[in-house]
Amino acid sequence: MTDCVESVPCVRGEEQVSHFDLLTQFAEAIPVPVVLVTPDMRVRGANASFVKALALSTEHYAHGKFPRRWLMHPQEGLAQLQELLHEANEAQVHAGPVCLSLRSSEGCEIPTVVHARPLSDRSAGCRGLMVVTFEPLDRQAVELKEAQEQLRCSQERFKVIFECAPDAYYLCDLKGRFVDGNQAAEKMIGCPREDLLGKSFLQLDLLPKTQIPRAAAALIKNAIGRPTGPDEFVLNRRDGSQVPIEVSTYPVRLQGQVLVLGIVRDITRRKCAEKELLDSEAKYRELHESSRDGCVAVDMDGTILECNTAFQEMTGYNAEELCRVTYDEITPEKWHKSEAKIIREQVLTRGYSDIYEKEYVHKDGTVFPIELRAYLKKDRAGQSVGMWAIVRDITERKKSQMMLEKLNGDLAATVQELERSNKELAEFAHVTAHDLKAPLRGISIVADWLAQDYAEQIDEQGRESLELLRSRVARMTNLIDGILRYSEIGHGEQDIEMLDTHTLVEEIIEQIAPPEHIALRIEGTLPAVPGERTRLTQIFQNLISNAVKYIDKREGHVTVSAAPHEDGWEFAVADNGPGIEAKHFARIFKMFQTLSDSDRCDSTGLGLAVVKKIVDLYGGRLWLESEMGVGSTFHFTLPVEPKADAQTND
Repeated sequence: MTDCVESVPCVRGEEQVSHFDLLTQFAEAIPVPVVLVTPDMRVRGANASFVKALALSTEHYAHGKFPRRWLMHPQEGLAQLQELLHEANEAQVHAGPVCLSLRSSEGCEIPTVVHARPLSDRSAGCRGLMVVTFEPLDRQAVELKEAQEQLRCSQERFKVIFECAPDAYYLCDLKGRFVDGNQAAEKMIGCPREDLLGKSFLQLDLLPKTQIPRAAAALIKNAIGRPTGPDEFVLNRRDGSQVPIEVSTYPVRLQGQVLVLGIVRDITRRKCAEKELLDSEAKYRELHESSRDGCVAVDMDGTILECNTAFQEMTGYNAEELCRVTYDEITPEKWHKSEAKIIREQVLTRGYSDIYEKEYVHKDGTVFPIELRAYLKKDRAGQSVGMWAIVRDITERKKSQMMLEKLNGDLAATVQELERSNKELAEFAHVTAHDLKAPLRGISIVADWLAQDYAEQIDEQGRESLELLRSRVARMTNLIDGILRYSEIGHGEQDIEMLDTHTLVEEIIEQIAPPEHIALRIEGTLPAVPGERTRLTQIFQNLISNAVKYIDKREGHVTVSAAPHEDGWEFAVADNGPGIEAKHFARIFKMFQTLSDSDRCDSTGLGLAVVKKIVDLYGGRLWLESEMGVGSTFHFTLPVEPKADAQTND
């Protein structure tokens, strides 16, 4: 029809007729509704069929925009019509078809198929006009077309889903011959689907021979309308590798033929996870069985579900016997109430208990102590289904505790006895010292009287004898005092304070008052250390006094110094005296040991012994470095935290 409209001639002659009039006359002869419109959708005319179909009058459409009321769905319809006109005008070709529903003046719907064609530009009267035809359709035809369109869209959606599914999909007949497959199936098997179509899984050797009977049985079930799976198989891929798969099959009817839809999933990861789980369970089982502690699981009623070997040996029952008894039956009744409280307040509340002690009843009737910790078991829904416990037999520990308590009691009694004995010994030492000093004082007084009363009668030898007597008395007095001081070390309360050793040593040097030919000096600054003033004074006084006493040089030098040492300080007292042979290093720190002739020196042999005992008491160390003819250096350490009860190491 539109081709005819384009080829209408323009008649010239005496009675010239315009192109537009001829076009209008031609449109009237067309039996389908026709509208002449401009590209901007202005109506220039309509034939009688269009006017009749919509029950219109000329006033309704002449030289106006295409009315919205002529369309059943104005917004959507106008957009489709405008797009159709634009396409025809731009390309200057036939455009369409487009399905539109017209609306009559009575409101009735008129389904149509719309075409648009631009007219050739031969005269000014027809330039830019387009012929738009509306071919009526009956409702059944429209619905059929819509249904066909929906079916086409559904098929396209199914095809997209089929092709893009992550699992492998395939269609085969009841003989196992492939009809179709998706991309995932191609990738899983390792070859294009063209190589699969028309061939069965037997011909393609896709399954191990041992699994073919199961696959055939699945096809038989499909043939009688029953789905199968998911069933596990092993797929032989084209590259020779094997993949564990899970297959589900469903009988479907397509175009009158029964086919099988198969869905195949690669379960390699799941199999690896299952293997790891089995390995983990095996390790758990091995640990469970090899554990020295007992492990037992019970349900919420206390029935024993499982236990390890250690628990069986602990209770004397085997696994079968334990499954016939309850947890309460192997627990003495006196523990039932307290254990129920622990389960209620701890296990059921927070999922586990603190470690607690109770008792079990052995199969032979004996009762033995155990300690355990209980844990709550829940299912996947979070419901409590039981408990399990780690149990340890503490019989030997209880015996050790009883033995330790007895030993502690004995030790406490021994300590008390030692304290009493030490107190008596200290009292004895003081009494003995007093009793020994009394005759010495008498001898000293008598010697003084003799020297005064018989000064003129006593010759030089007599005076020397009296002086020797007085020195022996003084030496004996000093010896008694030294023994008393040595016995007092480590007894009584220690008044520990931070002492400035620099000031302490300066005071000691001032008290000693060395001869003019001996120089005493402190090297650097001595630190402050924790200790008891009297004890530290004894250390420095004995070491410095000894150094001054035994210097044999015309110019003597004694130096006191200190340096950091591990967790404390290292002190040193150095002199340039005669030195000490290495063979005497250990002996000089023992009681009553001296390297000098007792007749020429008033040493008691207790000074270094006292120093060593005090240093040991504080947890330090005392040692000597010496070179004959050069001098000696006594080193000792004092820790930051003094040890009040250190043992003496002679």
